[in-house]
Amino acid sequence: MPSFKPCPKCHNPLEIPDPPQEQFHCSHCGAAIGRKKERAAAPSEGITAIPAAPAPVAAPTGAPGPSVEVPASGSGRGVLIALGLIGGLILLAMIPVACLGTAWFFDGESKKTPHEVMPKEIANDNSTPKKKVTPPDPRIKIVQPSVDKGVAYLKKQIPSLQAYRGGYLGLIGLTLLECGVPPDDPAILKIAEYIRKGAPGMSQVYDLAASLFFLNRWHELRPLDEKDGKMARGFALRIIAGQVNSGIWGYQGVVLAPDQEAKLLTSLRAGTYQPTGARVVSMSNTQFAMLAVWGARKHGVPVRAPLLALAAYFHANQNPDGSWNYPNHSLKATSTCAGLISLAIEMALLEDKEFNPTRRVPEVTKKKKQADVEKAFAFVAKTIGRKLSDPVAHRQYGGRLFNADAGGDLYFLWTLERVGVIYSKEVIAGKNWYDWGYPIVMKAQQPDGKWNEGHGVLSGGPLSDTPFALLFLKRANIARDLTEFIRTRGESIIVP
Repeated sequence: MPSFKPCPKCHNPLEIPDPPQEQFHCSHCGAAIGRKKERAAAPSEGITAIPAAPAPVAAPTGAPGPSVEVPASGSGRGVLIALGLIGGLILLAMIPVACLGTAWFFDGESKKTPHEVMPKEIANDNSTPKKKVTPPDPRIKIVQPSVDKGVAYLKKQIPSLQAYRGGYLGLIGLTLLECGVPPDDPAILKIAEYIRKGAPGMSQVYDLAASLFFLNRWHELRPLDEKDGKMARGFALRIIAGQVNSGIWGYQGVVLAPDQEAKLLTSLRAGTYQPTGARVVSMSNTQFAMLAVWGARKHGVPVRAPLLALAAYFHANQNPDGSWNYPNHSLKATSTCAGLISLAIEMALLEDKEFNPTRRVPEVTKKKKQADVEKAFAFVAKTIGRKLSDPVAHRQYGGRLFNADAGGDLYFLWTLERVGVIYSKEVIAGKNWYDWGYPIVMKAQQPDGKWNEGHGVLSGGPLSDTPFALLFLKRANIARDLTEFIRTRGESIIVP
């Protein structure tokens, strides 16, 4: 029967012909394998791969041994003849032993499965791209003192937070977790307690979404118990129930009775969901809502339909310069970042195997969607590098640090940071957004550790400005799995 040995070139299983041939080829790599050449003093014995190490050699099974030249004359002629006869007898006695040894070796090889003789590691060209291992960012040491002071400030505010809305509670809780505060720290447990107390009547999208930011991140670090998981799922469904029929969100969610929650879940799972929320719209509420709903997958909420409806809105309403307007205000900087986040979510929903097993998206469609993304990044880059002295489009809404066309500069920086980390972009249109931003943020910190930009009508004070600043400095990613979806799309890279 044939036996197997590793091919000396490709190491795949190599079938040794039986009976042996002068030359044969590896069926995998085509390498020519020949029989070992005869030695000068003896005929060839067995087959060996070239140039591998010599294989065990079988003794001849019937050929006469090498002849011994005996002197024709002299007194030692008889002795030499006797020695020759003795040697021949010894050689004949060894033949069965050698044959048994050869049969044992090749038979043992033939009993091995192909997996036993394959190399331990086989390269897979279709494997998921591996993350690059990068050294620690030296900027961490630069910003860490500011982070520590900011965390200390927020912790001091915990006793007074019970009187605040869920939006502040959730944002501060998320920030503390992203800054490395343990999930069982008393400050974190107290925030969770306050959110639970306010949960029954919570209906504002800001409050629901920020609370869900906190619960989603807390769940990643310490899985929520059944009661908190149910609360998180309820928050997500209230947000979805408030989605406007155009696809974006307004200020108001909808508190649902248990039967209404069940009905909404059924429509989401069946693919029959249609947004029917209030008409008043808000882009800042929209970007809070989309990321909160995206994270609600952890709690069993189907998110595909509402988030694709949102992406359709952004594709239909993009300005020629790549921007999007804040409805009724025409503020563009943060609105354009919100659009980019929505289109990132759309990429995952359409092209990742979790949501679309076939991942069959027409090439024309993909190119059009990617063009919208590229135009938006080009617009966002215009704000990176701004100075306070630069002209501002809407002074009543502009910030006090560099006058972004947004509801505050720290708010814009946090929105920009989310786009940067979600898309894994260190540089946007040749500009390093973090190198530009972190010195500005550090300089604006006040001696007691807080930030308070005081940026006009949309000012949230230090309890929102401080979280915005810290989340920027920490480069916090509240949608880590979205970053991974964009990076890999199953086995393929979407965004460089």
